[in-house]
Amino acid sequence: MSVVNTNNSKGNGTKSGAAQNGGPSENPGSSLTVLLILEDEANRRSTRVALEGLPGVEVVGARSELRSGLLLARQLRPRIVLLDLPDAYEEALGAAGSFKLDSPDVALFLMSNS
Repeated sequence: MSVVNTNNSKGNGTKSGAAQNGGPSENPGSSLTVLLILEDEANRRSTRVALEGLPGVEVVGARSELRSGLLLARQLRPRIVLLDLPDAYEEALGAAGSFKLDSPDVALFLMSNS
């Protein structure tokens, strides 16, 4: 499995995301918010359980489909989006790039089994 981090910022990863006010907050001590976009249900479930077991991490949502997941990410504004790239990844990369342009403050982690 390979992982690509498309976040250019140099933060310590302990600051909050998913805020109703339109963006990640900068409140120290608040939870690190994560949204999962993973096609496989078992992977979604196990990743959610693993992340929620970490102190200070809150999984704010999970989707199996790319477009609905990125729409939810635009609404919730989590600090991190974890995206599983499908075998036909070209469309997913285009959508991820577009999302990143619209939401530069959200870290986007792309995973692939290839």
